[in-house]
Amino acid sequence: MEENLEITENRVKSPLERLADLLNLLNIKEVYYVDDYNNVDYLSSVLYYSKTLFVEDRKDEITAIYGQQVNFNVPDDEIFANQLVGLWESTVADVQKEIIVKIYTLFGIEFNELDFERTQELQKNFPEGNLKCISPDEWSELLNKLSTNQDQKVLILFDQDLRNAKGERFKNGTTKGQHLIVDVKASSIRDNVYCALITHTIATTAEELAERDKIIGEEDSRLLKSDFLALTKERINTPELLCDGIKKTLLNGYFEVIKEKSIKIIEDARGNIRGLFEKLDTYDFDTTILRSSYSEGVWEANTIFRITNNIFEDEVKKLMTESNYAKTINPILKISKQISDIEFVVDSENDPYKEKYKLRHQDLYSSGEQINSLHLPIENGDIFQIIEGTGKGYYILIGQECDLMVRTKPLGSRSSNNVATLARIKVVKHEDLLEKIQNGPDHFYANKFKLGYFIEGTTDVGLISFLETFNVSLNVLDLCVFQKDGLATIDLTNKFDIDLVSSAWEGRYTKLHESCTKEANTLDGLFVEIDKLERNKRNQIKGKIYPKLCFTENLGKVACYDSRKFNFGIKRVMHLKAAGANYLLERYYKHLARTAEPHDFASAV
Repeated sequence: MEENLEITENRVKSPLERLADLLNLLNIKEVYYVDDYNNVDYLSSVLYYSKTLFVEDRKDEITAIYGQQVNFNVPDDEIFANQLVGLWESTVADVQKEIIVKIYTLFGIEFNELDFERTQELQKNFPEGNLKCISPDEWSELLNKLSTNQDQKVLILFDQDLRNAKGERFKNGTTKGQHLIVDVKASSIRDNVYCALITHTIATTAEELAERDKIIGEEDSRLLKSDFLALTKERINTPELLCDGIKKTLLNGYFEVIKEKSIKIIEDARGNIRGLFEKLDTYDFDTTILRSSYSEGVWEANTIFRITNNIFEDEVKKLMTESNYAKTINPILKISKQISDIEFVVDSENDPYKEKYKLRHQDLYSSGEQINSLHLPIENGDIFQIIEGTGKGYYILIGQECDLMVRTKPLGSRSSNNVATLARIKVVKHEDLLEKIQNGPDHFYANKFKLGYFIEGTTDVGLISFLETFNVSLNVLDLCVFQKDGLATIDLTNKFDIDLVSSAWEGRYTKLHESCTKEANTLDGLFVEIDKLERNKRNQIKGKIYPKLCFTENLGKVACYDSRKFNFGIKRVMHLKAAGANYLLERYYKHLARTAEPHDFASAV
């Protein structure tokens, strides 16, 4: 509760105040922005290029810019520049702009007023005096200065496009902001500097991480992900978004360290479990894997990887202990959490912010492509979509695992009947659901179950109503197992490769094929007679004799048979993983077992 109050109070502060808190947390006293002269401020550009004209004795060009307002008869370029400062400060903004345009045109520089304005906005979003703008020519001097105080934490933002820089290092126009980050990495202050590229060459936040990967992947790059974050200048237009980009820059290095330590554990564990798995012997194979799996109708490969996952998990925990992993990463996690607690308001529907929704979706669901390609058995929590015919939309299978399991005694059969329960899923916006729960009738959420992050990459919810369930044929749903696309179809002219499934499901396919063949033979015979009738009567009768997905009403494709092929118009698209599926089953049975309170006979209607 206290933590939530702290975060709420945090958001009351302005973005600038929260950014100041962030910098203070890490003891960052100075922030630098390294950019071309023309983007830092107009006066710096005026002085730099005008001094160049003075030194090169280009009096006619100076006169074309300033008229007769300047005195050439001064001893050096510094005194010449001083008079320009006074002249500039007494000149109105429109005339200042004309001077800049003339100078840039003379030196072949593109005038980009937008970049200048962005720099001014960037300065406004930092605590007063905190952000110092420097030109690339001052970079070496700054690096030397920072190296004298190696205890000082510094944030440096680099513009990527430095083509207008005029120093010796930049005269061929190929040096970029990323090369200055390489300088930081090679310096004695590398551990005390947080770096970001902030550039107009990245159009949106969605492109930032990809652009960083591209820079790191360049042939001459000596940079790693931990060295910097790439940000779009579009962030500058929105203070909350800009400050959150700075926050992510400060978090970046910490996370990369944690990733490195964690990957080391994973790789070492992966290497070690090979030896541990090899210790399993033929006796284990016979009893633990083959006989136990076969008796339960479980695919033996699932048992193998169940054992492997147990070994891997134990090995990871062992290596975490031996390597002192917790003591290494906990200090990093603690400071990272403090950074994370300073929140900025951003649109979470934009990339890369909504990537968390994809990760959460993967945490909750197995993809249809995965389960169907492996021809995995029908399970509690399987999610189907009717794509043809009546009742288009999503449905979820609810049933006890022991009732759904296909066993080997007798081969390819279930212990119970072949009826399954499908519950309808309605896809709703998360915010719409919250509004209905808060403002709708009290009973709105009764007898419902929420599937969060149902559509990958979104917060959309799959809302199950226990009042909308359907008794369907497991024979039909089982057909999904034998198709890579998960469709409930069977082509009797083209046999399924039974080596793709376990012994139990090989037996199941044989039974289904035999059953569908008998059904097809019956239908073919009936169609011959029906086709002799009038068109209207033909269609009426055919609609009633097709096999059905649902026993109580029309669902899916009615005309599900043609030319020795069945297609019921439904496919398996996802699977709700075990934790969610088991909770769903528990909630559904509680719904079925609910009791009503005796009516209140003292209450008037």
